Amino acid sequence: MSLLQTPSDDHGADDRASDDRRVDTSGLDAGGADASGADADGGSRATGLAPVRTRRPAFHPLTVSSVDRLTSTSVAVTFAVPSELSEQFAFEPGQHLTLRATIDGDDVRRSYSICMSRPEALRRKEIRVGSAVVDGGRMSTWLNNEVAVGDVIQVMSPLGTFTRPERDATSVAEGEAVDDEVGNKVGDDGNAAGDLTRNSPDVHDGAVDDSVAVGDSTAHDDRVPDDNSTAHDDSVAVGNSTAHDHSMALYTAAQGTADRVGAGRARHHVAVAAGSGITPVLSIAASILQEHPDERVTLIYGNRRTDSVMFLEELEDLKNAHPSRFHLMLVLSREMQDVELFNGRIDAEKLAALTDSLVAVEDVDDWYLCGPFGLVEDARIFLSDKGVERSRIHHEIFHVDEPAATEAGSPAGAGAGTDALADVLAGARSRVSTSTDDGGSGGVGGSVDSVGQMPNVDGSTGAAVVTVNLDGRTTRIDMADRTETILAATLRERPDAPYSCTGGVCGTCRARVVTGEVTMDRCYALEPEEIAAGLVLACQAHPVTDEVALDYDA
Repeated sequence: MSLLQTPSDDHGADDRASDDRRVDTSGLDAGGADASGADADGGSRATGLAPVRTRRPAFHPLTVSSVDRLTSTSVAVTFAVPSELSEQFAFEPGQHLTLRATIDGDDVRRSYSICMSRPEALRRKEIRVGSAVVDGGRMSTWLNNEVAVGDVIQVMSPLGTFTRPERDATSVAEGEAVDDEVGNKVGDDGNAAGDLTRNSPDVHDGAVDDSVAVGDSTAHDDRVPDDNSTAHDDSVAVGNSTAHDHSMALYTAAQGTADRVGAGRARHHVAVAAGSGITPVLSIAASILQEHPDERVTLIYGNRRTDSVMFLEELEDLKNAHPSRFHLMLVLSREMQDVELFNGRIDAEKLAALTDSLVAVEDVDDWYLCGPFGLVEDARIFLSDKGVERSRIHHEIFHVDEPAATEAGSPAGAGAGTDALADVLAGARSRVSTSTDDGGSGGVGGSVDSVGQMPNVDGSTGAAVVTVNLDGRTTRIDMADRTETILAATLRERPDAPYSCTGGVCGTCRARVVTGEVTMDRCYALEPEEIAAGLVLACQAHPVTDEVALDYDA
């Protein structure tokens, strides 16, 4: 959610309190953004090699330094970061940037994941994002077809919590052997999985209409598809396998033997991604390998065909640079590979086969799930059923499967880009309140049994008054209809209010409830603990009480 994470917003069914409680208004950054570009007050803290800001992100003009074609329908766009903005654009690997542009007269904003390692960004004084064309996507089409070196684009400082957590390394059971050369677990028969071997057709060759899709979905723009793009039934899968001349044998093993990765004593990170979901994962994986020489990364990456794989050459470079610490499992659905295990779609069944053969679930310290909603949800449920703790599952959703029509009075009526607003999701609601009878601290009613699925709480109708504190200035907003989102109403009076995806995915519009009670339609961008502390997404929030106060600066 961090969805631009929005990562692990919910991984269990019983993580939220069953009653509303008093909100603790201290300790959490609102995480919004100043659309006017004005800097908010705040400091920074040092994390690894780069300081990470605690101030609320703002838009800044950045110059495009390169545009690199990845596949027929995806590009990497790199921005030069001037020295005076180095602190503002310090990032944690896995975070995202929000880009803002005027396209056909509309103010369009989209969030894209940073797709380079932190050491590389610091060395080059640049920051890079990846964009895959979404069917009907205005920003993604513009980036892929029109943006050129020298263009200046408004870019928001990094946001997102889909990052490597700080924790002690997890030890594995005594007596498990590790091959020093390839880092693979040696099986009882003494055989270890060998080097990754494959054919490498030019990633730039061949135009493939669905090259960035997983199954028949259109994945990316970067969290919610533009306009009225729809997801198909197989949106989380990489469709059916078919024979192809370029077979890919990614793991070679002894006859009938595929030995496990993951028996080392240092931290082991496993990422499961599909399509353009590789973008934040590439940043996380490359940064871990460069900054933590004792840690290992395994990547399970789903695509349709070889020519649809984003950053294929860079992934192979990582494999060659870190043969004992980086393991790549490329799963293709429409291109036959020599190893049957790597053919087909990534779903719960495929994950079961891969973990049974190659990755010991119990030996993994952290899991990173990124891609379409269905892929993330399937993997999350699979890992939960395997007993993996919620705190060790981190996710980011790039595509939500159930787009809904734009609500009446949404920000589209306030002059915002209408394409993202068409994807505001309808559904069950989460109630967040500042006080209840028990006087406890922090809470939200109900339980959660799916990523982003909120407790079923009926919302109120009729007029309401919302007071918004943003950049130290308080504004009163009269809402005639509570079915309108608080963001939509706010933009009429405060066009500088932060937002991007408007689908409950990126987290740009988050604020804290100070007074009153609100509901949310969906929430993919907040952790249960954040909701319990009173944070909400304004793009999904509706007043329940007659008066509500939100603080973007808290």
